Amino acid sequence: MTFTSTCMQEILPLLQEHLKTNISITFDALNPDLGEGYAGNLIPIDDKPYIYRSYKTWTDLAELLMCKMLTPKESTYPYITLTFQKLKTEDSFHLDTQSPKEEKYGLNSPFSQIQKMEEPAFLYYYNQALDNAKVQNKTRILNLGINTGDEFQVIKNKLDVHTYENINFVGIDHSNTAIEYAKTKFTEDNVTFHAHDINDLDTLKLGYFDLL
Repeated sequence: MTFTSTCMQEILPLLQEHLKTNISITFDALNPDLGEGYAGNLIPIDDKPYIYRSYKTWTDLAELLMCKMLTPKESTYPYITLTFQKLKTEDSFHLDTQSPKEEKYGLNSPFSQIQKMEEPAFLYYYNQALDNAKVQNKTRILNLGINTGDEFQVIKNKLDVHTYENINFVGIDHSNTAIEYAKTKFTEDNVTFHAHDINDLDTLKLGYFDLL
């Protein structure tokens, strides 16, 4: 299968249909090194039009198809060979029906393997949000669904010690195991964690916060 000037509206259903009955799909596409700019730009090579797509375009497509993209292979000029391989979705934490509901996102769940602060697309925009909210000027910060405290760790790393210690942090999560682990990471007096249902916050009598 080779995509030269095939539009994405044709490519997407083709791959979807193939992956219904196969665990992987391999195809040739224009080498992204030969172009730049936006996906869909036409790149003329030897008087023939090719649609440009970056590696990000292809990795985004693989993710949407619940696949991982294997390392691209060099093909005949001007192509590269790409392979999408289906992920084992049966291991998804979304499908966990065995654990108690409080521990669906607990320390020993498949969810705990996700390290979102190692994902640039998450960390970059989270940092931007903290800057836009002027986190350094806040006095009380509440995190609902704190899990093991990753969001607080980023704030701690951003601020100087004096500013950090003058902010009161409260984190709440339904999972006892996640909260117990978070407590081992944050032993400071200005950080408090509760294993509690966020649908029943009134019983905690937490007061007011200036950042959620």
